[in-house]
Amino acid sequence: MSKSTSAQMNFQTSMLFLMFSTLVFQMMVQITDGDVGSCSLHMYFYETRSSCETPFYRRLQLGHTANCSDSFESLISCIKNVTRVCEHSWRSDKWIDMDVRLKFRRQFYCHDGALILPMALCRSGYYRKGPKCVREFHRKFRNDTSDPSLCDEYSKAKDCIKDLLNFECPAKKGSESPLMKISFDGYNPFCPNRVYRPLTTVTTPTHRTQQKYEKVPGPTIKPVLSRKKNSSSGACCNKLYSELHLLILILLVEQFSVRCR
Repeated sequence: MSKSTSAQMNFQTSMLFLMFSTLVFQMMVQITDGDVGSCSLHMYFYETRSSCETPFYRRLQLGHTANCSDSFESLISCIKNVTRVCEHSWRSDKWIDMDVRLKFRRQFYCHDGALILPMALCRSGYYRKGPKCVREFHRKFRNDTSDPSLCDEYSKAKDCIKDLLNFECPAKKGSESPLMKISFDGYNPFCPNRVYRPLTTVTTPTHRTQQKYEKVPGPTIKPVLSRKKNSSSGACCNKLYSELHLLILILLVEQFSVRCR
């Protein structure tokens, strides 16, 4: 292997590692803070569910969309718009697109019907019994997305998983996380009027985001001293993201210039 080929492979490996590290760091910040930009995690899920997921599955149920995979791009575009509003568009469109596609997968929506057995710290009985909870729902969904019984089957499967989490997961470290609580609330994309709006100041977005979401009125959160720390922390993260993004672009330009010599 020539030195130039070896150097190129090392460069590509370094690039992949840098991009992966940046992505992991970004996800860790979002999970730790429990927010997506200036939207609370609860409000972010409320918007993606009510504006994107429920209409997506409604079109499938009514037969307006023949193929789930073909209409998946419209779902992704909708979720990207919600993400862009919450983050006030400080990230590039390509960056948001990569982030959304990593978290909202075609397999999850078009093969699993937006319901799977989540990973959690549980006894073996959870993983032995868990697949039975979703088996009938998955069978019906994959056979016919317009099946009217999907509303009941989804609810039964979700309740079954929730019971297993409570019975087979004594530590409940994973099952009590904000994300898990949202995942197993009363939401059901196959039933009408089963999207739950956050009702408390803990789960409402900041005042700036409420102005964006006029259709979701909520109480204005009174500013407190601790929020200044959060805003400075968010500004620091935003700056770090921008610097890492710029570094990636610089490295790509350098690689292109080397190839053109």
